[in-house]
Amino acid sequence: MSRKKPVKYPFSGQPHLKAIVSRLDTIRSMTGHGRRRIIEDWIALVFWAFQRNDPKYYDVLNHYDSSGKTKEVETLFAEALAELVLHSTVTQQECLGTIWMEFCANECMGQFFSPASVCSLMAKMTIGNIPDDRVFTVLDPCSGAGGMLIAAAQEMKPEEMDRALFLAINLDQACCMLTGINTVLFTMPGHIFPGDALNS
Repeated sequence: MSRKKPVKYPFSGQPHLKAIVSRLDTIRSMTGHGRRRIIEDWIALVFWAFQRNDPKYYDVLNHYDSSGKTKEVETLFAEALAELVLHSTVTQQECLGTIWMEFCANECMGQFFSPASVCSLMAKMTIGNIPDDRVFTVLDPCSGAGGMLIAAAQEMKPEEMDRALFLAINLDQACCMLTGINTVLFTMPGHIFPGDALNS
């Protein structure tokens, strides 16, 4: 009799990320949906919850009606969100991009999100001479999960953050949602626009 191999998670030393993936994989085993579908649905649920858009939220959740376990699924999605908030609060690092690149990146679109260390270095090199008397914008034309914007925000003084407006553009609707979620988690006021900034 063969024994089932234990599930291996790629996020060693990152307990909240492991907990997120573990809960989403529990949904996967309960419903038979693929991992990418479940991650995309979770991102959409979090995004619409943050937007307080109940009709859109329930449009996504209704995908799980046929499993007969909608309540259990919704609870697991909520627990994954709680782990996301904990990770962001404790580490001051975003992790949606890490999860997306591990399981969902669209190679046909050339998706490759800049690592946090690169984002931090670029922010240190570019943030400076911020005007002291007016609102200013910070733009990422290929935002991914918003890592560059987060790094820029972390280089600013509190009084500069009060006047900053963060703008993001991305071709992938899911990435717009990733960035939108992170602007909430890291308290960055701004707007996210779906579109192809490189060919506009």
